[in-house]
Amino acid sequence: GFSVAFDPLDGSSIVDTNFTVGTIFGVWPGDKLTGVTGGDQVAAAMGIYNPRSTFIVSLKDSPGTHEFLLLDEGKWQHVKDTTTIGEGKMFSPGNLRATFDNPDY
Repeated sequence: GFSVAFDPLDGSSIVDTNFTVGTIFGVWPGDKLTGVTGGDQVAAAMGIYNPRSTFIVSLKDSPGTHEFLLLDEGKWQHVKDTTTIGEGKMFSPGNLRATFDNPDY
């Protein structure tokens, strides 16, 4: 079996500012989430809801991350594979206060 942790509406505290919101989830093997890490995940995904709605999924035994775009006719189109992610800066518009205390921002 598997265990799933998810945030059904990530960014809900900033909906009224018209920032993008989405759903995030991770899947781990086994029947509990205590003592597991992100590296133990067998799958992770997020859905992003805005005028360009996307679904991004990564599976442990499948190389890379796959992005799908919701088309106007209601069908999903595979638009991108990502196999590596370069180094970047942290960005969190919904947590602006953290920018004052954390030099990584």
